[in-house]
Amino acid sequence: MNLLEQGSKHLESGEFELSIQCFSNYLDTDSNPNVLCLRGIAYRKIKNFDASIEDFKNAIQLIPENASVYSEIAVTQFHMGELNSALENMNKSQQLEPENPYRYSSRAYIKDACGDTKGAIADYKKCIELDPDDAIAYNNLGMLEDKLGRKQKAENHFKRADQISKNEK
Repeated sequence: MNLLEQGSKHLESGEFELSIQCFSNYLDTDSNPNVLCLRGIAYRKIKNFDASIEDFKNAIQLIPENASVYSEIAVTQFHMGELNSALENMNKSQQLEPENPYRYSSRAYIKDACGDTKGAIADYKKCIELDPDDAIAYNNLGMLEDKLGRKQKAENHFKRADQISKNEK
């Protein structure tokens, strides 16, 4: 098993320090942007946010049109409480992949944290338009509608989320 496979295995099993070691050793010989991203995720898991951001920024330098890198850096910034930067990077991710429902759902979560409930609702609706079977988006949309006092709309979204979840079992 090579260093990339070992690091990935450790990352999946929650052995983040070991995954960082494997990925770092791999990166000593090859500055692969995907490995930088994996190490950035591992750093985020151990709350070493500065190292996580650095890895994602280095990956962006190598693959500047990769939406997933912008999404991952946004997640780290969100965990750091840097909501405006997180939203900026999630916007870039969504612009690079405008047909990916996950980009809208992720951005909606950040928008809500920024206090833009209406913007978050619009993004969850776009996510559902692109993926009508996204139970989480329906559930989160229901929570936002409930927050705004729209009880009937919220209940309808919760019911749809439950239907989709039952169909997946």
